[in-house]
Amino acid sequence: MVLGSFGLALYDEEFRPIFGDLAKVGVGGYLGRLLPELVK
Repeated sequence: MVLGSFGLALYDEEFRPIFGDLAKVGVGGYLGRLLPELVK
């Protein structure tokens, strides 16, 4: 899904802000899973 979104962002300039939002959600989800495990 990420690679497809990245490819679409390269091809279609109007999709780039949406790709930025998807990247924020992905990074936020990753950090949300990573940080609680580091605290324990």
